[in-house]
Order: sequence, then C-alpha cells, then structure tokens
Amino acid sequence: RYLELAAGSRTDREFFACITGLLRELHDGHSYVYEYPKPIPGAGSRGTPRMRVVEADGKPIVAQVAPGSDAEAKGVVAGLEIMSVDGQPAEDRIRSLIPLVTASTSWYARSAAAAAILNGGLDQAVRVELRRPDGASFGVSLAREPFERRPEAITAQVLNGGIGLLRLPSFSASNLGLKSGDALVRAFDD
Repeated sequence: RYLELAAGSRTDREFFACITGLLRELHDGHSYVYEYPKPIPGAGSRGTPRMRVVEADGKPIVAQVAPGSDAEAKGVVAGLEIMSVDGQPAEDRIRSLIPLVTASTSWYARSAAAAAILNGGLDQAVRVELRRPDGASFGVSLAREPFERRPEAITAQVLNGGIGLLRLPSFSASNLGLKSGDALVRAFDD
C-alpha cells in the first residue's frame, strides 16, 4: 500500500507524509522522520516565535513566552488560546500537521502537532489570532526565530484561566543539563 502511495507522490511533502504515515502505523516512538523540510544545520531556514504552545482541554494554549521576545513585546502571555494561524482555524492547522508527526500514540501526535502550530519559514512572519480567558480576542503578527535546543528544567505553573501545567521536557539527564553526579540523577540511580 505505501509503495504505491510513495510512487504516486507528486511533491516532496506528499512523499514525506506517506513515509511518516507508514512510521506512525508502527506505533514506535523511537522511529522518526524529522520535520519537513528538514532544517539545514547552520542555515536556519525554519523557526518559530519564541514561545511554547501546549494543548490543554483540546485547545492550543500559549504555555510560555520567552523574555525579550517579539511575542512578549506584542503582548502575548501564557494562558492565551490560539484561535487561528495565518487565517486557518487552529484545529484545522493541527489536523493538517498530525500526518507529518511520527509518534507512538495518537495523543502524542496531536500534542506534537499543537506544539508545532506556529512553525514555518524564517522569512515569513506568522499571523496569530489569540483569545484571552475573558473571551476577548486580538491578532498579532510574530517574527519566527531559528530553532534552539537548550537544556530545560522541569517546570510547573498555573496558567490564566486556572489551567495547571507541569512540564517534563525529557527523561534524559543530559537533556535537562544535569551531569551524572547531580543529586537528582543520584536519587533516581539509588
């Protein structure tokens, strides 16, 4: 079935979606096809606004905004719901990204798609329609910046609207910026 789909692909994106679909059916969280188009190391052709998006209660929510970012300067704060991206309803955009995600569960695929909802070319700003917890909406155009991978700590916060967010970015000590001798790692090793 996938051989015919791959052979019939008219674009790189269609081919990528076909191969990703094959991997998704395996339900193996350790097999990946990296985001298309694959970012070129050092070239920085793709990025995202410096903010973190999570899905809560089935909606994409701004979970964190980087200090000093374009998003912060334009009034984006944690707790805002993303209603649309570049004129496309957020739910439609998430659904369009799910086939491009390799994941072991449908929940993780949707979560990863929601997190990537603002990703795109660095040469294009992204237009986002946001809704506050009180129901008021506003639109903003945000610059995308190159992807960065930094060690992250476990965080907990209460977002506007009373939504609790506990973030475990990794189960790998090195991804958390820890060394094997650190107290947290020793506690898990004991």
